[in-house]
Parts: sequence; C-alpha cells; structure tokens
Amino acid sequence: MTKLRRLLRNVPVPRIGVPRSGAPSILAVLIAASAFLAAPALFAPPALAAEELGLGDRPELPADVSPEQAEAVRQILQSDSEAKKLVESAKQQRDKAIQQRRKESESAETDAVKKALTPKEEGASTTGPVRYDWKKSTYVGGLFLQRLTPQETGILTHFGHELFVPSPGATQLIENIPVSPSYIVGPGDEIVVKMWGRVEGTQRMVVDRDGKIFLPKFGPLYVAGKTFDEVKSFLRSKVSTIAEVSSDVTLGQLKGIRISAVGEVQAPGWYNISSLHTALQALSIAGGMKDIGSLRRIRILRGGKEVQQIDLYDFLLSGDTRADIRLLQGDVIFVPVVGKLAAIVGDVRRPAIYELRDEKSLLDLVRVAGGLAPSAWKQRVQVERLEGNLSRIILDASVEELEKGRKAMDLADGDLVRVLQIARGEANAVTLEGNVTRPGRYELKPGMTVGTLLKDAKELLPDTYFDYALLTRLVPPDQHKEIIPVNLREIVLERKPGADVALRAQDRMTVYNRSAFRDPSRVTISGEIRMTRQELARAPKTELQATLGKAAREAGTALSIRSENNVPAFGKTSLEVKGALEARADDNVLAFEILQGMRVSDLVKLAGGLTRLAYLDRAEVVRVEDNRMYRTIYFHLGKAVALDPAEDLLLSHEDHVRIHSVMETRYKRTVTAAGDVNNAGEYVLTEGMRLSDLLFKAGGFRESAYTKEAEVIRREISP
Repeated sequence: MTKLRRLLRNVPVPRIGVPRSGAPSILAVLIAASAFLAAPALFAPPALAAEELGLGDRPELPADVSPEQAEAVRQILQSDSEAKKLVESAKQQRDKAIQQRRKESESAETDAVKKALTPKEEGASTTGPVRYDWKKSTYVGGLFLQRLTPQETGILTHFGHELFVPSPGATQLIENIPVSPSYIVGPGDEIVVKMWGRVEGTQRMVVDRDGKIFLPKFGPLYVAGKTFDEVKSFLRSKVSTIAEVSSDVTLGQLKGIRISAVGEVQAPGWYNISSLHTALQALSIAGGMKDIGSLRRIRILRGGKEVQQIDLYDFLLSGDTRADIRLLQGDVIFVPVVGKLAAIVGDVRRPAIYELRDEKSLLDLVRVAGGLAPSAWKQRVQVERLEGNLSRIILDASVEELEKGRKAMDLADGDLVRVLQIARGEANAVTLEGNVTRPGRYELKPGMTVGTLLKDAKELLPDTYFDYALLTRLVPPDQHKEIIPVNLREIVLERKPGADVALRAQDRMTVYNRSAFRDPSRVTISGEIRMTRQELARAPKTELQATLGKAAREAGTALSIRSENNVPAFGKTSLEVKGALEARADDNVLAFEILQGMRVSDLVKLAGGLTRLAYLDRAEVVRVEDNRMYRTIYFHLGKAVALDPAEDLLLSHEDHVRIHSVMETRYKRTVTAAGDVNNAGEYVLTEGMRLSDLLFKAGGFRESAYTKEAEVIRREISP
C-alpha cells in the first residue's frame, strides 16, 4: 500500500479518487495511468516503453516513471478487466490527440500566412488589392493624358507601381523561409528541441509573455530578446549536462506581429503579419501605393521615430534591398504624397512616368529612363511644361550641348519630355527592288553606278524587262523626287559606254518584269482534245440517239452523267442534246502560255492529246494579225501530230486552234415513229435497221393502236 501511495505521489497527473484512509482505490490508479498514457508524447521525453508493462505496441511512458511504478501499474492493469477497458479508451483518446496535433502543426504555416494576408483588424480594408492604372487616376491622368498621343498613351507606364500588381498564385509561404542566426526570439515563437541518445524525444515550447519557455528537468528558461544563434547555444549547453544525450534546436511556428500601414496606400489599416515580413512585403499585403503615393520616400516609424526611409527606385533600378528592413511589433509604414512627376516618351529605352527626388536636370531623367535609344535624335529634345499654373510652353534642348555642359535645363513638376527619332533616311545606302535575286539596301561606295550594282544578268530574275528600269532620286534642297529612266540592256548586257548611270545616296532602283509592260503570250485550243471531253461526252449526238431509245433516255437514272462532267442528261430531246453539246464545245476552250518555238503538236500534247473522234484530215488556226484582222490557216492535223514540218505550224500570240470532229463530215440519217406508239419521235437510222427495230425503240404499240394496218412514208429524191 505504501508503494501505491508513493506511485500516486510520483505520477505527474492529478490524483483523483484517493480515500481519506490513505488507501488508493483501483479506480484512482487507473485514472492516473490512463491520464499519462493518453498524454501526447510531444510534451514529455519518453523513457520506458509500454511493452515493458505488457500493453503491446503503445506509445512510451513519461521519463519520470520508475521501474517500480511501471511494475505496479502493470500488475493492477493485468488483474482487472474493467481497468484494461479504461486504459484502452484512454489510449484511443491519446491517439486522436496526437493526430489532431499533427494536423494543426501541418496547417500552422498556411494559417499564419492567411492571417497575415487577411486584414481582419479594425480600420483595415476588406477589399482585395486593385490593379493600378494611371490613366484612370484623377491626378496623374489629368496631368499627362491630354498632352499624349494615343500611341504614347498605350506604351507609357507609371514606373514602379507594377511591383504591386496582384498576381494570382504568386504569394509565398513566409514561414518556409530559413531563419537567420540574428533573428530575435520573442513571445509567441515556438522553439523545438530534439533529443536523442539515452533520452529521446521532441520538446515543443512556446515563448510566453514573460519571455520564458519551460524545459522539463530544467524548469523555466528566459530566452526572449536573444538571437536565434544565442538561444541555440544556450539550450544545447543545458541539454549537454545530461549524460549521453545529443540535441538540436530549431524554430517552429514563428510569432506574429501587429503593424500598421498608413498614408497613401491602397488599403490602410492594421495588419497581423509574420515576424519575417519586411517593409515592402507588408506594403504589398496592403495593396501597394495609391496613384498619389510616393515610391521614393517610404518611412518606417518605430516608437514614434523614423528608423528607415526606403527609396523604391534603388531596388527597381539597381536591385539594392538594404533599406528593406524586417518589421517589429508596432512598426508603422507611412507613405507620403508623391513628389514631382515627369514623363518621358519617344526614343528612350524605358519611357514612363517617373517621380523625381534627386534628379534635377533633363540628363538625370534620361539616365533614369535607361538612356537614349540609338535611333534618338540628340540635337532636339522637346519639353512641354506647365508654366506657373497659367499656360503650357514648349522648350527645345540639344542633348549634345547638355552633355558638353554648355547649357543646363532643370526639370519642373509635370514636365513631358519627348525624345524625337532620326527623321532622315540612310545617308550612305541605295535601295534595289523588283525583279532581282537579292533586293534590299546596299552600301553606297565611292563611284558606284548601276553597272556596279547589277554586275551581270545573274543578278536578275527570269523574264526581266531589260529595255526599261526606273531610278527614283531625292533632289535637294527640298528633297523632291526625280525619276531617271535606265536601259538595262545597254548597261548590263551590252556594256555600252556612256549608258551607265552614277548612283547617289537614297536612290531607289526598280527593275521590272516583262509582264509589267506586255500581256503574257497565250494560245487557245478547243474541239476534240482530251482535256475538254469526258468519256461519254466524246460520243456524238447521233450515236447517242442510235444507241438508246426514248424510254431509256427519259428513265436513264442509272445512265445519267454527273453534272460536274458538263454532260447533259440523256432524257432530253435530240434538239436539246444538240444545243447542250454545242454550247459545251464553245465553252471548253483551253488557254496556254505560249513559249518560244511552240508548235501545234506541242499544244495538242499540252491539252492531253486528241480524242478518238478528232478529224485528222483538216484542222484550222485562227490568227490575229497585227492590224487586228483575223486569218484562218488550215493544216493536216494527222501530219502535224506526226511532226511533219510543213503541217506542224509555229504558233503566235493569240492563235486559236480548232480540232474538228469526224461527225461534222457525216450525213445524219433519221427515221420517225409517229401515231399510237408509246414513245413517238425521231431516231437515228442505223445500218440494217428494220421496221420492227424502230417500233421496239418507240416502246411498242399503245392499247388504242390499230395493229392491222400502218403506213410507212418515205421521201425519195427524183433525178
């Protein structure tokens, strides 16, 4: 019994249920055992494993439990089944607490950042940062917008404000940034001590308001105000007094601080941020500056005194972040009203609206804008100034004279500087364009002429018109244009003395293609050639009639020809078929570009060759004479295709070759079926055709036909 009393006195949990007689009840022991078993191992270093008590795979017992105490608890737990149930319930609660603790630890950093980014305190704006547009600003837009062209307005920015443009997904977790050794530990910081060796475990301790932490076995330790490096050395020296124990000290969740952002900021108010935040990061959380907020005189106040002044241009122009200090509890970020503003546009590397601080002269503004572009005209820079709140004036300055120190031009608030571009063309170049192999600008060398620019015919593309080229020249002093005709045949091909033309700066040489002055030479062909006929289209009109009867022609869906082949349907009458075929023959005229030495046989081959119905004994060429009169030349087509020089005519421009059909030379014989037949009409008379064949083609007799008698009418020509 004495051991049980001693056990209860040594167990670091409340003693519940101990009777006045001093004899502890089993329930009290179970509650005590359940209490220290359920406590998460994060708050005490483990020493004895639960396996030693016969509890299975369970978390370890506190370090100050002796073997005698553990044995007493084990005996009590083994002797009572109800006690085991209570212990199991306590263990389940302990496991849930550990899991909850882990979840809270994992989300601690994210929660801290969310708290830092969310202005919850009084006075802070609940609206997110808005994208700044100087053109909508009453002050900045009213100062410059009316004096800028639309093109200048589109490219001009208010320098520096783009640093605070909200970017989705760009927020970084500040708590993941490594802590420097000079970090000052204070109330709210979590210090994590990990031990291994004879004693193993992890101690997580939060610095209280008095600046202390409680480390088991060592009691309260004062750490506030020390650097992180000093705290690490201090705690390691303490733990090293325990034999055979090593340790490591890190920082867990960092303390939050309360700062305020006031003045010309987008969302002024109080903010809870991480102790790792710097002034510019906190200013970004507040949405950045307003349109009239200064970027060059940001003040950091601590205890009512200014401890730092930030010029954002140092960071933007040279990457200097030395002035961006980390904030402390109670710091104030104050953004005053913007100072002098000046805009610079034109041929500078970074046209923008700039806030002036130490920049006094025009050259200072040019240096802030990145310097002049190579195309800038340094002899004249224009400054639009608002003079004395009364009027607008224009001032011209020469950058060359300013650089030499001969003159000085100071800037005023609201100045608009325009850097003009070089207006003159290339001072030592000529331009070659047109039907040449390598068009473009060429350096004008001393004594350069058209002949040296175009050394031979290889510099020209095919079909160059050599008889005329155009040289366009700017004539001083008014730089009016003057044209000089050039004969390339005499200069390039014949190298005729005295024909060459000397070149001057900014001359433009244009070489023309032959088609610019002459229509391309063409010939046409029509008739019985393959490219104008499809297979069924080549059948003559009489053969169509002879092959198919009227019923078949009218029904003939299976025998119809696609419309894209330009062949009429068979269901039409012979007159309609004739008209369609003739119209198609007139429309199917093929045109070809005529080449040097092209003959009739060449044109026939280009057109796909002759059809099987081509009339070989005679064809014709319709030629247009120089006086625009037409002349027909007949030739033997068969011999021309066989390359007979006498018949294979040489073609000229605008010649038209007509290939006739053999059906044009044949007499067309027809017979007619009339009366009570199903398909009365005219049919082709074929060799050996009888009356029964005609009646068959006509579809036979109708029911009303008088079949006992019929008439055959035949016309005969008497001598």
